Parts: sequence; C-alpha cells; structure tokens
Amino acid sequence: MTATLDVVYQSASCSIATLGSVVLVLWRANMDAEGARQQEQVLVRHARGRSVVGLLPYIEKGVKPPSAEVRTLLNATMNKLSPMLVGVAVTTEDDGFHAAIVRSVAIAVSNLSRTKAPSRSFGNVVEAAQWLRERMGASVEGEPPVAAFAQAVEQLRRLRA
Repeated sequence: MTATLDVVYQSASCSIATLGSVVLVLWRANMDAEGARQQEQVLVRHARGRSVVGLLPYIEKGVKPPSAEVRTLLNATMNKLSPMLVGVAVTTEDDGFHAAIVRSVAIAVSNLSRTKAPSRSFGNVVEAAQWLRERMGASVEGEPPVAAFAQAVEQLRRLRA
C-alpha cells in the first residue's frame, strides 16, 4: 500500500489524488462533468486489486452545488463501486449557509444512489479520514495515519492547475 500522495488529475474545477486506499477530490470551483468523469475513472482504476476504497471529497469555501448532470454522474460512480466503496466522507471547513448546502447535496447524492456505501459530511479532514479508516475494518492495516490525509489536502490546495 502506498502512503505517498499521488496527484492524478488537475483542472480548474478539481484536483484528484490517491493516498493509500482513499481517493481525495478537491473541489476548487463548480465541479464539472469532466471532473466527475475523471473522479470515476480514478476510483475504478484505484479500486483494482484492493479489497476496499474510500472517497474523500473536500469542497472549498464558496463552491456551488453541482449541476443535475454532475450529480447523476456522481451517483453512477457510487453505484458502480458498490460494495467495494466503504464510505464517502464529504468535507468542508466552511460554516453557516454554505456548509448546510454542501451537507444537503451530499445527502441527496447518497440517497439517490443505490449504493450501500454510507456518506457523511464532516467539518474537517481529520474527522473524515478517521471515519473512513474505521469503515475499512481489517483493511486499515498499512493505511496512512489520519494526519497524512490532512497534510495531503493541504498539498492539493497549494497546487493549481
């Protein structure tokens, strides 16, 4: 299991990287259809040869909710990866109205998909990573520590397409 951040896609709308068995997606602007398709491709590719995979989308402050087209693509991705997908830990460190919108959209995407993978919203990366590690069960052995996920998101935030 690699414990090194591997940035695999960058655009104006998002950056996608892998760390251990988790795919990190940093939403920089409004997530577009191409970003959603890239997320699916990375998740499918990353899941090969693994017993579990987790998804940690990090939504930066001020990012608008995804369009209906993007929500449909995200739902399809979750369905395609079930039951290997152990959880989706949607994270925004924003508060107030924007955070409420992010949580509402995350719940709607999760409810509309037929996947068994739970989706939860978190106020910080450490809590999100801890939850994903708990969801991995015995597969967590060899995974990066929780702090590595917070550092990885900070690295992604410093990168620009």
